[in-house]
Amino acid sequence: MQFMACNADCACQQGVVGFLGCVGAGQQALACGMNLEATGGPNAVTLLQCAAAPIVGGPGPGCLSQCGVAGVGIADAGVTD
Repeated sequence: MQFMACNADCACQQGVVGFLGCVGAGQQALACGMNLEATGGPNAVTLLQCAAAPIVGGPGPGCLSQCGVAGVGIADAGVTD
């Protein structure tokens, strides 16, 4: 649900593209995620809370496990999705 909301939001889409480019350029996933949070708008924040909350210590259960992903960093989540 959070991914679909982000996909319908131009700012969030651009934020995700920026996140993937940042991680792809070898930057730390946490730093790239902070940039996504700052530039992607509220839908990006919701997506991050869903996908990476347990990894970054945020609220909520995260949804990586729902996708069959366990014990990975944020960068792996971007590649897996």
